[in-house]
Amino acid sequence: MRFLEKFAKVPISSPCDIVITSGAGYPLDTTLYQAIKGLVGALPAVKDGGTIIMAASLSEGLGGGEFSRALLETDNLNDFMEDIISGLRFVIDQWQIEVLARVLRKADVMLYTSGLAGSLLKKIFAEPISSVEEGIERALERHGKKARIAVIPKGPYAIPYVAA
Repeated sequence: MRFLEKFAKVPISSPCDIVITSGAGYPLDTTLYQAIKGLVGALPAVKDGGTIIMAASLSEGLGGGEFSRALLETDNLNDFMEDIISGLRFVIDQWQIEVLARVLRKADVMLYTSGLAGSLLKKIFAEPISSVEEGIERALERHGKKARIAVIPKGPYAIPYVAA
């Protein structure tokens, strides 16, 4: 474990207002199902109420049938989670929607991709952006020009942690 920590753990002084990340490229960003791992990797680095900007190709769309169907049928992630917790709903691959809900409870997500239309991105609770630069500009408008920014080039491969 210590051997791997040298390569994967990245100390930060405190969570940031804005985190820029990616799905780590092919094959990890070909579907939203896979790219969500990059969002999860950003969680320790982003403040509550912060913004995660992610670039991912999503060249193969959302992902598997059950995941895609469940995500597109979900109008409210909080309701989805309540149904899961209460046992009213069980969906194959629901755990990845649960993970997405956890991300969105903590931060807004802006997504740069050529693989999905902007209208579909909104349906899956992401804010579409036409470039990472546009995402940075929008996030700075929200959080102020002095916002702290972290960059995690290959999201799933880094484990940020607040150093004591």
